[in-house]
Amino acid sequence: TIAWKWPAEVGDVHDVKLGKHPKGAKTFWSEPGASGYSFTRKLTIPATYRIICTLHEEMTMTITVRK
Repeated sequence: TIAWKWPAEVGDVHDVKLGKHPKGAKTFWSEPGASGYSFTRKLTIPATYRIICTLHEEMTMTITVRK
């Protein structure tokens, strides 16, 4: 399970969207959030996942899930 948490003192708005993902993985896209917001998802299929902030193209994350 992955948890994204926006600190209370940060005021910038971000979202979390699943980009590249393995077949069978359920897509997700969080609401835009700012200070004190959190979003969680469970990634269960072993593979590499690419996560992006659609509001800031340069903000990306790669997560590898292993057995």
